[in-house]
Formats: sequence, C-alpha cells, structure tokens
Amino acid sequence: YSSKRPFDFMAGGKGADLLRMKIFSERYHFRINVTSTRCPFIPREDQTCPGRISECSHCSTTEGCHRSVATTFSVYFPPATVPSSAHAENLKRPDISRR
Repeated sequence: YSSKRPFDFMAGGKGADLLRMKIFSERYHFRINVTSTRCPFIPREDQTCPGRISECSHCSTTEGCHRSVATTFSVYFPPATVPSSAHAENLKRPDISRR
C-alpha cells in the first residue's frame, strides 16, 4: 500500500487507499471487489483485533490466525475492444510515398 500506514481496521494501509482504488476502477473501467471474513473470536463491531498474533489471546500460531480470517481482492480488466473496420480505415496513416 502506498501510505505505509495501518488501515483503520488494523490491516496494513489506510482506508483511503481502498477508496482510491475504487475511484480508479470507475475512471479506468475495470472492476474491483473485496470480500472479507471477520475473525470469529471478535464477532462484535466494537471488538478489534490487537494487530499482532503474539498479542491475541485466541491464536497462538500464524496458521491458526490465517485459517480463521480471509480477505480477497478480485480485479477484472475487461478485454480491449477492437475498432470496427470503418473506424479502423479512418485510423490508417495517409500514403505519403507519392509526394
């Protein structure tokens, strides 16, 4: 992440970075989707992750933490469109070899 600061939800960047990516997706015509699974040990909105496995009273290993939560970012770039043949004719360079 460009900001190098923690996300507001303790995950490694700032929420503004996610918003910026979403704005770029609308401007440049690609799709971005984010899905997350909240840690089952902190189910309420007022509970937060300590941000370090060593400080978590529920997980003692990295693997245990990684199996209990997930965030998936999906990005779809649509295929480029090929110009119609009429439009392609207009894009051809003029023949200057006869001059």
